[in-house]
Amino acid sequence: MSDMFDYMYPPERYLRARATASDSSDAGNFDISSVRLRVGAPPPMGLPLNNQWDARCKLIADELGRGVLESETKKILSAEGVTDVISVELTSRDVEYTYRETHPTIFIVARWEDGCSDLWEAVVRKVKKLVDSKRLTSEKLGDIDIAVEMIAEEFTLKKYMSGIPEEILAEGLERDWPGIKSRVIEILDSHSATKERMSMITLCRLGFSPRDSENQETVYVSIEYGSDESEWPPIIEEIKQYLKEVDYAQLHVQFEYGISMHF
Repeated sequence: MSDMFDYMYPPERYLRARATASDSSDAGNFDISSVRLRVGAPPPMGLPLNNQWDARCKLIADELGRGVLESETKKILSAEGVTDVISVELTSRDVEYTYRETHPTIFIVARWEDGCSDLWEAVVRKVKKLVDSKRLTSEKLGDIDIAVEMIAEEFTLKKYMSGIPEEILAEGLERDWPGIKSRVIEILDSHSATKERMSMITLCRLGFSPRDSENQETVYVSIEYGSDESEWPPIIEEIKQYLKEVDYAQLHVQFEYGISMHF
């Protein structure tokens, strides 16, 4: 089973995000990736990722004390003024359905607010320095790089996708969608980060409510792994500006990683 799914995923699925900054700790230099809704050190792989408690997590907890890293992380969050924290846990992060080496991680889930990127990056820097310092006190942990990832709560919530109701399509959206889709693809292909990297584009309702009527009409774009996520925001803004110009400003634009699966 594991070999089958490893074969189905392209090598890009396992690439880490591009580093946007760097720093150093007692263990040496480390890179940081800071994008909207997510900060990690070292740069994490693309979403979605699984969480699991494995043998290396147990070893870390046994050597440093169960809950110690989580408790120290919460102190840093408090000192930095991050109050909307949902959870802090030691876990291993990996790609679903594969059994490659996992990545022990201090995984922080919090509510994102626009403008908090610098604050989140500061937190991740300090927590990374903390965990590196702690792990070097144990000979058994010297070779285990403990990552730090801080992620917006919305990435941990269940999403609901459904079709657009006929009555809304009939108002003109069904007629205009082919042209909108064509122009969105043109915009994607005009940027190196998304050129020829779209695996799907569709019109749907997308959101966190099980009631379809409460979710947003969305232009949903699935982008292949290997695309630089840090370059997505201005592309999304260009698409939003186009939608505004053609009187569809109400449409939400959502980019996510995804691949075309062929069986």
